[in-house]
Amino acid sequence: CTIVSNISYRLAFSYISGVLVKKIFISIGAIVMITMSTIVFSPVANAIPPVFYSGGDGSLDNPYLIENCNQIIFISDDLEAHYKLIADVDCTTFGFGPIATESELIEPASNAYDFPIGSEADLFSGTFDGDNHTISNLSVEQDGESQTAMFAIIDTNGVVENLTLENVNITSNYIYSGTLAGSSSGTISNVHTSGTITGGTVAGGLLGNNTGTITDSSSSVDILAGYDN
Repeated sequence: CTIVSNISYRLAFSYISGVLVKKIFISIGAIVMITMSTIVFSPVANAIPPVFYSGGDGSLDNPYLIENCNQIIFISDDLEAHYKLIADVDCTTFGFGPIATESELIEPASNAYDFPIGSEADLFSGTFDGDNHTISNLSVEQDGESQTAMFAIIDTNGVVENLTLENVNITSNYIYSGTLAGSSSGTISNVHTSGTITGGTVAGGLLGNNTGTITDSSSSVDILAGYDN
């Protein structure tokens, strides 16, 4: 594969069906995907990097379909889109797939490819429908940053529903920690969580801070923090 020198490009890495794929996003609006044995050239309408979900287009009527933890962490690429879980997900090892060796592991370039989803400056305003599935063994650890949870902050228009988080492990040394979100001003419905929150101050089993709406939800979380709400 030859890269033209006067075309800007960048590299990203993902797994499609367990196979590591190097994606080269070219500014002229095309993508070259290089695998171990094949090269696939795919023109696209623009240079926005695609996310390899299991279906959907991110709209309310046709949400992105998620069936593994790799896809969940890519939600940060589009915090306004709509998502639906179509399988139970174990996040024990989300990295870059089970066949990656130590030498193949690529550290995420930004928190767009790690938990939490979003950040204190970038809030989740889409929808996440768990479709009554379970995400288990999700771990989030932050040092000196607030909003430590699966989602950093759920915005006013954000919705998370029909989801179980099981055996979540949250580690923080700052404020606003929870299993689902550090803070929320959005809508949470039929969400149930369990796990452990260690360290930091202002922690809650479901949310560290809430100014939104919570219905039909529960949390059974051990909290070892400065103080909890």
